[in-house]
Amino acid sequence: MCRYALPMLLISKGNIVNVSSTAALGSHAWTAAYSASKGGISAFSKTLAVEYGVLGLNVNCICPASIKTKMSTETPS
Repeated sequence: MCRYALPMLLISKGNIVNVSSTAALGSHAWTAAYSASKGGISAFSKTLAVEYGVLGLNVNCICPASIKTKMSTETPS
């Protein structure tokens, strides 16, 4: 989506806000794929910020903490 929105965002000096997770910041049992995907979002956001920040595009990534769900309370059998 960023690829298609970038031209207009650069013209308008817009903002990109991606949503990752605190799972991107450390290791957690049984969440390898989830943590890796969130880490990818964080790295992608940092890279976009470096590449396009000089052109006036603001890129941020928020990392909410975990909430109590089945994923955070149950382990695989």
